[in-house]
Amino acid sequence: MLNALDRLIYGMSKKRLTLAILWYRIKWFAYFKAGRDGSVSSLNPIIIGGCHRSGTTLARALVGAHPEIASPQRECHILLGIKRRQSLREAFELSDSEISLLSSKRPDRVQFIKNVLRLYMGKHDKPLVSVKAPAHIYFVNELFGYFPNMWFINIIRDGRDTACSLRTYPKRKLVDGRFVPTHIRNPFDYCIRTWVAAMHRGLDARRYNHYIEVKYEDMVNHTATTMERLYNFLGLDMIPEDRLLGFYRNEIPERHPSNIEIGKPLYKGAMGKWKKQMSEKEKALFKDMAGDLLIELGYEGHFNW
Repeated sequence: MLNALDRLIYGMSKKRLTLAILWYRIKWFAYFKAGRDGSVSSLNPIIIGGCHRSGTTLARALVGAHPEIASPQRECHILLGIKRRQSLREAFELSDSEISLLSSKRPDRVQFIKNVLRLYMGKHDKPLVSVKAPAHIYFVNELFGYFPNMWFINIIRDGRDTACSLRTYPKRKLVDGRFVPTHIRNPFDYCIRTWVAAMHRGLDARRYNHYIEVKYEDMVNHTATTMERLYNFLGLDMIPEDRLLGFYRNEIPERHPSNIEIGKPLYKGAMGKWKKQMSEKEKALFKDMAGDLLIELGYEGHFNW
């Protein structure tokens, strides 16, 4: 879910938007530099990221269907959110006493993350752990610097569908136990820019051996073959197809206000929605801002769409 700063940025003019993004990057650069002491961990977590509304929740659910992987359903950024007590309670199922014990040791950032993940793996008796947050895509270099043995899964979706989905994101929120609409309408040019920025960070990460790209459309249309490829990348055997396709039975929709479909069987209706939702003016804007990237990623072979 977008934080307050993200929502503020969405409503800004282009000039103010550029300044806000610059400040945002400087802020997190300072954060990482301040906490960086050169330590690394041999732990090999599976990190899932990608542009918002690209299918990272589905990827996490399918990855978590494997019996050797512990995968919290609550979204949590492994670098930015793992020290928040709410994340530790809800995502990693830690008690207040366990949180206090971890905090009292006052380890550096890498050691703290490692301790949290190992504790969570132990609770579920699993040798691997997967953590999902779309924003991980913006911190690939930092993540590989801390965990050189980690596996990074970048989820890619047709930018036109992604931009259309971002326009109304987050569509709903949970209030007093029930979902209510937010009626959000984000500027379409920023939705395109968001997709482009995430894609370029992913393209830059292709130099890492433990980096892989998985398309949302392949997860939906060719689930078994796509996940077999992904499991093999992680050094794991394929699981029975009925277990894989039954991933939704373990999901709790209340944990995913913006992705309540995760509690149902695979849904194919989200593909190609841009054809009805984008105006001719918006199509022209997308071609101008991201047409080349759409072709580079294999979603189109030309501009005549």
